[in-house]
Amino acid sequence: EILQVVEGVKQFVKSKDPVNVYHELALIAPKDNGQYFKGEADLVIERENDIILIDYKTYQGSREQILTPPEKSGKNDKSFYAGKYAPQLKTYKQMIEHSFPGKKVSQCLIFYVMQGLVVEVKV
Repeated sequence: EILQVVEGVKQFVKSKDPVNVYHELALIAPKDNGQYFKGEADLVIERENDIILIDYKTYQGSREQILTPPEKSGKNDKSFYAGKYAPQLKTYKQMIEHSFPGKKVSQCLIFYVMQGLVVEVKV
């Protein structure tokens, strides 16, 4: 099953017409207060005119928990919802755009490895 997931990721990346692909890309960017953000993006797909950011998650729960906002599920627990990662992805997006002048991150995606599920998170 893992080999199928890996092959699926390869095909997904290939379908995005990459110019460069970066795995575990170390990132750094200045904050407004003179300090620095540091992080590591799991997968960055650089294309001719934009960049796609992908973060891996290994959560083993249900697709419903991942895709249903807490306000729609009637539960106040955000622990499984993909949207809870928006602040993390927004920070990575800022760091990537700082590191790749002139290019914007067009998509922030989470790849749930155990489900083989890709979810776009708006930041």
